[in-house]
Amino acid sequence: MNKIEIKIKQISDLKIQGATSVAMASLDIAALASNTIKDKNKLISKLNMIEKRILKQRPTEPLLQNFYFLLNQALKNFPKNKISLTAYTKRKIKEIREFYIEQENKIIKNGSKLIKRGNIFTHCHSSLVEKILIESRKRNKNFKVYNTETRPLFQGRITARNLIKNKIKVTMVSDSAAAFLISDHSGDKIKIDKVVLGADVIGLDGSAVNKIGSFGIALTAFESKIPLYIAASLMKIDSRSDKAITIELEKREAKEIWPQFPKGLKITNFAFDYIPAKFITGFITEYGLIKPKNIKSIVKKKYACLLK
Repeated sequence: MNKIEIKIKQISDLKIQGATSVAMASLDIAALASNTIKDKNKLISKLNMIEKRILKQRPTEPLLQNFYFLLNQALKNFPKNKISLTAYTKRKIKEIREFYIEQENKIIKNGSKLIKRGNIFTHCHSSLVEKILIESRKRNKNFKVYNTETRPLFQGRITARNLIKNKIKVTMVSDSAAAFLISDHSGDKIKIDKVVLGADVIGLDGSAVNKIGSFGIALTAFESKIPLYIAASLMKIDSRSDKAITIELEKREAKEIWPQFPKGLKITNFAFDYIPAKFITGFITEYGLIKPKNIKSIVKKKYACLLK
């Protein structure tokens, strides 16, 4: 198995997780492809094929799609005879990667201004939310974090470990207890002040897609009048989502939930769910805090090139 196939398998087998990690790994694959393909049109064709293969296994990945769209647009303008196709492709990949990291750093800065004190609730493992919380801790903000275990793969444990390493107080709850804990009905002395989630997809209509369980958390926050913020780059936009998100919500294998489930039982294993715009207080983005109703206008202004 060559290096490209190994990377693709790591993505499909969930050894590489998270929208940003998947998108970055896909850029690595593009760089590997450019090592052996010396014709511009053949390389574009190869990248399109690779993208389709990955999206067949991991469909909820607009950041990957937008990265490849930008790369393919750059390849169409390849200045022949001035630089090798391999060098040009790797230079453009480096530019995309560095631009995204720069945008993420802006989000971390903007998010850390929002975290001040009190109890913050988060779900699953968003590397961006994690970095916002760690940066807030470095700024001596006095807060505690409540997070979910995130079944069936327990990504919440990654969040908890990393936050504890950075001297942030963390309390974990089971997924099924999350909505009750957040609500006004738990009878607990805990009062959640803010919910901060990541997102795998942002809709032009101001909605979002995140790890399964996010809908229930967002609904409870909305009903309990607790502000809910989504931390994500606008480069995760679903460019065709004028009225609703169009990207397919990934379902995974039943054996993730029950490795040896009884014959006759059907298991539906949603990996993601949908957060309506009305549940979202604001998006923490590279262009500041944006209300859901303003997402489309900001994307048109800042990322018109992605509205294919």
